Amino acid sequence: MTAHKILPVLLSIILGVSHATAASPAPNKPAVHAAPTFQTPETLTAAHIVIDLQSRQTLSAKNINTPVEPAALTQLMTAYLVFKNMKSGNIQSEENLKIPESAWASEGSRMFVRPGDTVSTDKLLKGMIALSANDAALTLAGRLGNGSIENFVQQMNKEARRLGMKNTVFKNPTGLSREGQVSTAKDLAQLSEALMRDFPEYYPLFSIKSFKFKNIEQNNRNILLYRDNNVNGLKAGHTESGGYNLAVSYSGNGRHILVITLGSESAETRASDNSKLLNWALQAFDTPKIYPKGKTVAQIQISGGSKKTVRAGFLKEAYITLPHKEAKMAEQILETIQPIPAPVKKGQILGKIKIRQNGYTIAEKEIVALENVEKRSRWQRLWVRLTGQ
Repeated sequence: MTAHKILPVLLSIILGVSHATAASPAPNKPAVHAAPTFQTPETLTAAHIVIDLQSRQTLSAKNINTPVEPAALTQLMTAYLVFKNMKSGNIQSEENLKIPESAWASEGSRMFVRPGDTVSTDKLLKGMIALSANDAALTLAGRLGNGSIENFVQQMNKEARRLGMKNTVFKNPTGLSREGQVSTAKDLAQLSEALMRDFPEYYPLFSIKSFKFKNIEQNNRNILLYRDNNVNGLKAGHTESGGYNLAVSYSGNGRHILVITLGSESAETRASDNSKLLNWALQAFDTPKIYPKGKTVAQIQISGGSKKTVRAGFLKEAYITLPHKEAKMAEQILETIQPIPAPVKKGQILGKIKIRQNGYTIAEKEIVALENVEKRSRWQRLWVRLTGQ
């Protein structure tokens, strides 16, 4: 691995911006961590994780791999599978599903469907997402499990493995307490990111503040939706044995933050814990864009190619999250193995940029080929042999 210093980012200029603040209740930690120069707010959570989704840096993490009860955050996976089947055409949003008696008799939160009724997929989704309605979750699971909840749970666990949720085991589609049903803050963050990334067309469902069914209107348990218009999801959950959980997405003022808190003591401390972490992420850090999409960051040498070098950079805009109180020069180190053997395909990983500040590696960004470079042609190889060039 070869390291090269490249031009530093003048953060003292870039970070000269105003700082956004999320609303909080009355006064009452996939990436390299930022340098530990800020004290994370005190919370009553059993576990939490705070991620800047633009830079993909984890800003705060507490017990992120400790198994806990996911409660109704389990329904994020139920929703993921419904969205996946809607996208493939296996189920339609307007399709009416017959309510089984087992769903009607479910415990916990409900939207109060009745056995034998037919209710659209769309309404069941809204009830499950906004109200954590277990009767809706079981009806949807039965449809996609071909009448078998067990089959659907197998799908949930298969999808969890595919998404990299290494410490998650689902036992039901609702999140009701069941021995052995566990997840972690890190795994639930991966699932939350996947929902936003894979199904942007359905994601607005997570910002529904209330839902009315058969003249019964209920409010979303994620009360941060009411306290800040930039909060656009995701889900609240609770079990007696596991405590109060909350997954929140904030998107506004040039920032996109995910905060997951698990095991809070009450619905209010759940909101307070989450708000403290969200406000801290917004106020203590900035996330400037360091490279635009398609900009050449480096020319990487190629062996046996139709060209001697390939342009390297980012296929998407590249961001970095830094403490705004430490707006100093950040050193960028480009690490590559050169020369790269041809052929090189656009999007192929060619190395990484390490961004260091105050002796810490605060972020690593993979750089990729911005173009295709084929192997030398027969005539090019002959020319090289004749000229040595």
